[in-house]
Amino acid sequence: MASSSVVVVGVVSRVLMVSWLAVSDWLLPDHEASGVRRVTPGGPFTRWDAAHFLGIAREGYAREQDAAFFPLYPWLVGLLGRAVGLRVAGVLLSNLCFLAAATAVEDASRAVGLDHDAARRAALAFVANPASVFSSTAYSESLFACLAFTGIRGLLGAKRFKDDDDDDDDDDDDDDD
Repeated sequence: MASSSVVVVGVVSRVLMVSWLAVSDWLLPDHEASGVRRVTPGGPFTRWDAAHFLGIAREGYAREQDAAFFPLYPWLVGLLGRAVGLRVAGVLLSNLCFLAAATAVEDASRAVGLDHDAARRAALAFVANPASVFSSTAYSESLFACLAFTGIRGLLGAKRFKDDDDDDDDDDDDDDD
């Protein structure tokens, strides 16, 4: 079970990151790139790949460039977007998946044998990663990290429990002799 400090630091980091994105969008001029799909308004939360994901969630695979994006993230954004709107759904889904990924990093680290403090530091390093800015916008990186780390945690946990069962079987064999 992940420590509450990882969740608290993760939530604080997401609030700070979203705030920083909003402030920097207000202070810095936009980069005008040709041929890039744009969704406005939405500033930093809907640029570049986010515009494609939100467009797919709204219109389906309507453009040739959309084929580069796997369907799970836009599908989930579309489902959640029915309740809260697509832009909010993209940011909310990404940030929730980021927090789930951070807790899975800590749990997976424990499953490979790290002590509690080392596992917590691994999760906090994941949270503090400068590239985590992409985990606060409508990008699929958080969902991928969440699924990957949760899968690793599951595999390592299953292996650990299987190894524990094998050890118990070995003990039973010794009693028969």
